[in-house]
Amino acid sequence: MVQVGIVFLSGEKKADYSWSLTQLRNIIAQYTIEEPISIVTDRELALIECIDTLFPKTTHLLYRWYVNMNVLAKTKRFFLGPVKGDDGKVRRHPLF
Repeated sequence: MVQVGIVFLSGEKKADYSWSLTQLRNIIAQYTIEEPISIVTDRELALIECIDTLFPKTTHLLYRWYVNMNVLAKTKRFFLGPVKGDDGKVRRHPLF
């Protein structure tokens, strides 16, 4: 994986992402660089839509850390937390 650039945007709207990805397309065309095989992002829907529009042959991948954090956030309530035993030691919940 190679990072090719950093863009500081004033917003996170489709127009902002479209502008930045259009600039990337212009640089790619200017220097006859091959289009990226894949682009890795978080689950920013406006960005994903712009990638699909401006780089239709490029595979979009979700960054694994964001997927893991989303799973944790959505399932945390289903797992019982640690408990303190009579001896004062913290242990896993007895059901596990």
